[in-house]
Amino acid sequence: MVEAAGNDVTRFQPGDEVFGIAKGSYAEYARAREDKLNTQAGEPHLRAGAVVATSGLPPCKAYATAGRRARGRRY
Repeated sequence: MVEAAGNDVTRFQPGDEVFGIAKGSYAEYARAREDKLNTQAGEPHLRAGAVVATSGLPPCKAYATAGRRARGRRY
């Protein structure tokens, strides 16, 4: 849940339920860039939405780096 928002933040306001990624995001309070968050609307519940950012990151990273493999090199 958004506790406070900076002056330049336009998408969110205090009280909005959000999910996303940020350094220290396992802490009780964490700072996050506006472009790294999304609104949590409807179902699934907020806790389920929080898992999406963490569990979806490794496959996205693998996909993004797959094209950088050296030809003939085994991983």
